[in-house]
Amino acid sequence: MPYVEPIICSAGLGVATEAKGYISRGTLTSCLIKTREKILKLWGKASLPIGYYPFQDACPYYKHDTAEPQFEAIKSAGFQYCITYKKEGKPPEIVYEKDGFIAINQQSIHWTKNPLEDLKTWEEKIISEETAGWIIVSIDAPFWGFAFYNMKNGNLLVEAMNFIKNGGNSGKIFSASPHEIARYAKILRKITA
Repeated sequence: MPYVEPIICSAGLGVATEAKGYISRGTLTSCLIKTREKILKLWGKASLPIGYYPFQDACPYYKHDTAEPQFEAIKSAGFQYCITYKKEGKPPEIVYEKDGFIAINQQSIHWTKNPLEDLKTWEEKIISEETAGWIIVSIDAPFWGFAFYNMKNGNLLVEAMNFIKNGGNSGKIFSASPHEIARYAKILRKITA
C-alpha cells in the first residue's frame, strides 16, 4: 500500500478513552508528547507522526457522539491533524480547526465489519449529491488481523482495497494518506467558503 502513513493512536503510550471527563487534558497531552519524543529519539524527525487517531474521543463505551474530544490537548502535543469519532458515520466535515490544526470526521462507525459496503454507500452519496468530499473508512488492524472470526472474512478487506484501487463504481475514488485528506479538507473549505 503506497499510501500508508504512521499515526499515533489513543494515548500513544497506551490506550485510553480520550474524551473530556475521562482523562485529563494534561495527562493526555503528556502521554502524546512522550510518545512523539520516543519516536523522534528512535527513528528521527522523518518518522515523526503528524496525525492522530483516537480510540474513544467522542464515544465512551461505544455510545456514539456522547462526549467531547480534547482537540486542544492533541494540538498542544504537536499534531497537525486528527481523524475524530465526533460526527462519525456522517457526511465529510471539518469538526474543529484552530491555528493550523484540523480535525475531520470519518464516514464509518466503530468496527462496522464491512468496509466495502461503507465505501459503496458513501461513494454513492457523494457522487449523487455532486459534491466534493472524502471517505474515511477505518480498518482496525487487530480486529481484522487477530480476531479469528474475522480472519475468515479477510476477503472483504481485500475487496474493499481493490474497490478503491479500481476507482470505485464511479471511477472517481482514489486512495490518499490521512494527512493528504486533512490537507484536502482545508483546501476544500477555502474554495467552497
